[in-house]
Amino acid sequence: MQSDHFVQTSINLESVLDSVPGYVYWKDSNLVYLGCNQNVSDLIGLANSREIIGKSDCDFPWGKESQLILKSREDDQYVLSTGQMLVTEDRLGIKNKKNLEIILRTEKTPLFDKKGGIVGILGIGVDITLQKYEEQQKIERAVEQEIILSEKIFHDRKHIHLHLQSVISEVTGPIFSEGISDQQHLDEIRNCLESIVLQMPGYVYWKDKNFKYLFCNEPMANFFGFSSPDELIGRTDYDLGWSNTLVDEYRKVDEEIIKTGQARLGIQEVVRNHNGKFLCLNVNKMPFFNKKGDIIGIVGVSVDITAQKDAERVQREAEKLQHENEIRKQRLIIEENKKLIALAHTVAHDISSPLSALSMMMHLCDELKENKRSVIKRATESILDIANDLLSTYRNEATSNIELRQPVLVSDLIDQLLSEKKIQYSNHAIRFETKIASDTQFAFAQLQAGQFRRSLSNLINNAVDASASRDDGLITIKVTADAQSVGVAIQDNGKGMSSGLIEKMLDRQNFTHGKVQGHGLGLQQVWSTLDYNQGKIDVDSILGKGTTIQLTFPRVDAVTWIAQTIHIALNSIVVILDDEDSIHGDWDTRFAFCLKSYPNLNVHHFTQGQEVLNFFSALSRRERKRVVYLSDYELLHQNKNGLQIIEESGIKNATLVTSYDPNSSLRDKVVSLGLKILPKHMATSVPIKVDMDAMTAPF
Repeated sequence: MQSDHFVQTSINLESVLDSVPGYVYWKDSNLVYLGCNQNVSDLIGLANSREIIGKSDCDFPWGKESQLILKSREDDQYVLSTGQMLVTEDRLGIKNKKNLEIILRTEKTPLFDKKGGIVGILGIGVDITLQKYEEQQKIERAVEQEIILSEKIFHDRKHIHLHLQSVISEVTGPIFSEGISDQQHLDEIRNCLESIVLQMPGYVYWKDKNFKYLFCNEPMANFFGFSSPDELIGRTDYDLGWSNTLVDEYRKVDEEIIKTGQARLGIQEVVRNHNGKFLCLNVNKMPFFNKKGDIIGIVGVSVDITAQKDAERVQREAEKLQHENEIRKQRLIIEENKKLIALAHTVAHDISSPLSALSMMMHLCDELKENKRSVIKRATESILDIANDLLSTYRNEATSNIELRQPVLVSDLIDQLLSEKKIQYSNHAIRFETKIASDTQFAFAQLQAGQFRRSLSNLINNAVDASASRDDGLITIKVTADAQSVGVAIQDNGKGMSSGLIEKMLDRQNFTHGKVQGHGLGLQQVWSTLDYNQGKIDVDSILGKGTTIQLTFPRVDAVTWIAQTIHIALNSIVVILDDEDSIHGDWDTRFAFCLKSYPNLNVHHFTQGQEVLNFFSALSRRERKRVVYLSDYELLHQNKNGLQIIEESGIKNATLVTSYDPNSSLRDKVVSLGLKILPKHMATSVPIKVDMDAMTAPF
């Protein structure tokens, strides 16, 4: 009976190691592995924990990482030479199921023989990958396979002898021989496993079904102020100085585990130790089974995460402080802008009156020749236009709220802005062109749309000024994008900038190089936009050849309301509504290839909304399901707009093709109806995909 007791105790200790939700292993003084728990063998791809015996770190997936191996050996040698515990954090060079590189925080502790000599190293690792990547994940550890293995070992003493001989002999010395009794074997096995559990740096314990403590390690005993683990045996949580209310909550969890047989992992609790110090623990409790599969108690393993929580609190406070600093900085910028706006109002107002008087007096200057009067008159009118524009631009700026950031389709905004600039500078010898790659057409950035538009406008105006003296002035707007960012480059072939001017610009100093009437307001507005929208600026310029200014902003996912692709089926009925004939010609060009390749495809053009409704009403229910409807929004001189036609028609596969996509109220209405918007200027480039497998295809 005594022999059976020791066998079951040894098996229980092995089960405890495999129940630990971390990674446990031990090595000899030559850094050769002597054993591990199941978690370690799973991590490195071994069939079972026995396969690790005799191996070194060079034999595992991280073996090719020479720096990792070198660091691991240095850490191990430190523990062996000093006898001190060492905590390390290591990136293993392998990834978990979420494609994140696994990071372990490992506590390495020396292993001692009976004489107090250091004979190896015990390592306890905790996976902190998700903590490092600011994620949360609860991990459940299964113990069924180890129970089966334990039952097999229990019925085969010879197997125990052969399996553990090589492990225990390295830790406790060559104690095995054919001449010693089974009792001696079991004593040494128990001592080895008990030594490993007792030296674990976490809090390890188990209770019986009456929730009395049957075993714990040294850290657990020290937590309650006991000098040895034996002092905790036989006690319950009610005997440890905690309030009954708190213990009642713990008891509910324990009772649930006993009742359901389900583990409770990753419970975060704040508790007070015997010194009155509050600690934050990551608590893991699991049911404990006997060889028949009956629940006989609870195994608990808790890890102190107080330092981690303190670091997270410090990080949150730092982020809060940074946010407050950003708000203060933004307020300072607003105050400075108010001063500039007030200056702009004053200047515009002060020059308007004398300019108007000067313009009137020009009619009385008969002594001046006509050509001179004409020059003065044009100059006066030009200055007056600038003053009026200044007043109009900044009329309500001082009292406006800060514009909110939102996803902005960069290529669409640039297309609309350049349309205005071409009209504004129609009398200048300036050409405008854009370069937007097809994979960049639908790139979104999180921006203040109005501020971003104004910044681009200011930079384009500067580029025009720099190129005004040329007969072949060229302004090129180039949009690029990658997975993280969207870039907009404004390039001119003008007079360029010196390195001193570039440095002054990047230092945020106002300058008006080449502008007699300039005040630097445009550049200040650009910097304000960059600051608030997490943007960056880069300047490349060559004197006499031109300047390129690159703005870069963080990219965000495309919004749900944008139509990036037009899906059609082989037998779709494509209906196009637009009041401009030229748009129908563009669509005919787009669908020409599809019509040639797929004769069952039908394309119908309409300019009147009522005609479309009449056409839909004549279709059968089956035919209506085949409809792909592309509708303009603004229908001139008609009593309904395109969105109203879509609602009245009841067609589901509908897309609004319009230049009014920046209108937020229109976008909200489209989203509420489950539709999409295609910016009209993208109609000539949006991909048309033919679904070869279905007769109809949803958007």
